[in-house]
Amino acid sequence: MMGRFYPTAADFHAGEYDVAYLAAVLGVTVTTVGSLILIWLLDRFEKDPIWLLALVFLWGAVPAVVISLVAEVVFGIPLPYLLDAQVADVFMSAVVAPVVEESAKALALLLVFVALRHHLDDILDGIIYGAMVGVGFAWVEDMFYLFGAAAEGGAAAMGFVFVLRVFAFGLNHAFFTALAGIGFGIAKVVRSCWLGGAAVLLFFGAAVGAHFFHNVLVSVGGDAGLAVSFLVHWGGVFGLLLVVVVVWFTEWRWIKRELREEVALGTIGERDYSQVSRWFGRLGWELRFLAALEFGGFLRVRRMYNELVKLAFLKRSYGRRPAESTQRRIAEMRERIALCRR
Repeated sequence: MMGRFYPTAADFHAGEYDVAYLAAVLGVTVTTVGSLILIWLLDRFEKDPIWLLALVFLWGAVPAVVISLVAEVVFGIPLPYLLDAQVADVFMSAVVAPVVEESAKALALLLVFVALRHHLDDILDGIIYGAMVGVGFAWVEDMFYLFGAAAEGGAAAMGFVFVLRVFAFGLNHAFFTALAGIGFGIAKVVRSCWLGGAAVLLFFGAAVGAHFFHNVLVSVGGDAGLAVSFLVHWGGVFGLLLVVVVVWFTEWRWIKRELREEVALGTIGERDYSQVSRWFGRLGWELRFLAALEFGGFLRVRRMYNELVKLAFLKRSYGRRPAESTQRRIAEMRERIALCRR
């Protein structure tokens, strides 16, 4: 649930919270950058465009936060008249906040799926985009909470909230929205529209459910609830990493199978074929150019390997849903790969 503290101009002029604010902003920003780098590294074979990753991150940081704030204020207006004050607070935290916030974040995934679906290849892309949105949302939300703690209890309270939100539960929102991203990734790779739609709804429900479970435990569970939520949080994160490893092996099989034909066609040689699916092999070849200060060669070989992975994914997509436009894109990719090799 969003923090309720909003610093006033008087607070800043008085200078009472300056050091706490600065520490909060720097601490949250540094850990956010670290999370973004780790998420970016999850994509072994084909890096998603930086501009798109930046857009989904900013969606989580700005539109999703604004939508959540407005919606929670609107839903919160009638609650004091309908429920006891304490029950209303729990209801807002456990029910309203998970539904509103996960919906606001999932809008970014829906926009990517509808308008930029050629950048969403499989489950791994869904996890990465979802986690990026979640990190953006958490970046802003954490600062709200830290500002409130600094104003109410000073540096000591802010430090406690910092450890709790940034370290103990630092990947909460990334984990929640990554669950929703799995549904969109499944919808991209399955043939049935009904099955894809069911996957989106199922995993969006899982995101809301995980968020609900965390908020209930933290709100009414006391220290025991906090401990259980901590275990569930990191168990979910490591479970998600296991899914990522499984997807890595799946993608590796796709690449090996779909590019075998390209060797026979003369699109690539045996060396390129053996290295494209090996991350360390690709890295070693790229570092050779960097060591020789041949930056043009480094960029070309990097682009060639990325195009080869895209070609493998596109050929797999064509095999499942043949289309003339896809055939043309395959031919264009082969020409670009040939140009990079020359």
